[in-house]
Amino acid sequence: METAEIQHLLKEGIAAIRQGDRARGRELLLKVVEADERSEPAWLWLSAAVDDPNDKLTALENAVTLNPHNAPAQAQLRELRKQMGIAQPQAPPGSEPPPRSRPAPAASPPPLAVAPPDPDEDPYQCAYCGKLTQETDTTCPHCGRSLLTMGEWEGRRTFQNSLLLLTGLNLQLAIFQTLGPITAIGIAQGMVEPWMIRMFERFAFITIFFGDFLTWAKAGTTTGPFAGAFARDLLWVVLFLMLYTDMDSVYAVALGVVLADMLWAMIGAAVGYLGLAAAIINFAAGGLIALVAALAILSRRRARVRLVVRLDKDAHGALGMYHFGQTYRRRGQWALAALHFQKAIALKPSEARFYKDAGVALAQLGRPAQALRVLEEGARRAPEDADFMKLIKVIKT
Repeated sequence: METAEIQHLLKEGIAAIRQGDRARGRELLLKVVEADERSEPAWLWLSAAVDDPNDKLTALENAVTLNPHNAPAQAQLRELRKQMGIAQPQAPPGSEPPPRSRPAPAASPPPLAVAPPDPDEDPYQCAYCGKLTQETDTTCPHCGRSLLTMGEWEGRRTFQNSLLLLTGLNLQLAIFQTLGPITAIGIAQGMVEPWMIRMFERFAFITIFFGDFLTWAKAGTTTGPFAGAFARDLLWVVLFLMLYTDMDSVYAVALGVVLADMLWAMIGAAVGYLGLAAAIINFAAGGLIALVAALAILSRRRARVRLVVRLDKDAHGALGMYHFGQTYRRRGQWALAALHFQKAIALKPSEARFYKDAGVALAQLGRPAQALRVLEEGARRAPEDADFMKLIKVIKT
């Protein structure tokens, strides 16, 4: 069998196991190890596809023989031997026995509680439920969550800066239109000079642009459209701050603010609060912002990439890993949370809270054996912390 064909069978077998079709995956992987008994990945994944504990033991022993430095496989092998009551062998240094014969595809006894090959290290496990998926999946076939996330977005700064400029100009326009009624109230109440009253009454463009503010002011109206104008100002301020801080949802919020502003302009023009020119300007400015926001959303969607379970490159040190784990936990991304919590433990094994959060995350992923090991180690290091025994009791029940 050619090398390319072997690699194809290996890839297909792994994909079948990730999809939950263990029978087909076992069949394909058996063909791989039959053609190349030194294929470490094939033995590893075969250990997850067979049901008989002896076959699982054979596959793991072969994988560890081929690569003694595979720590996850070593851990699984130790766990399986413990469950089967087999003593841990003491191999002489430098020895490397040939792989044992391939396991038979029998499936009589139920499988033991041994995890699939290095699930914590598989970058294509679902970030939410931890189940194995294919690299090309965009939605988890197990929990139905989206497996896409934001990638490197080249136009991010361009869209952000453009909307910051347009939003800032629109905010100034909104404040200017809000100050008009306040000036009109002052005129109506005799708080300004008479020449200002004559100016408002003489120049038609003031009414065309500002609306009939004097009528509103003389009628004593201080609510209704005035309150709407202040609320509108507040919306533009919030949008500007969201853009400035580069929040993820800002472009969708921008569309909502524009729609609210257009509705306000229509109502203001209908009741005479806004002049026709002002309403047209509002519609034009809002439409431009909506266009840029819509283009940003489309551009951003095209920049989405497959969400992989890897340590965040911005996480540094034990506390950094822990805080990122908390962030992923709040998002419901338990696989990412567990990965960062366990890394935090490795960097600072004396911190009890790391063990508790890691145990909870592993339990959420349906990995009770790993969760118990982590919690029991935490309880050993912090025997005075009663939370460990409570969590252990919950997981065992």
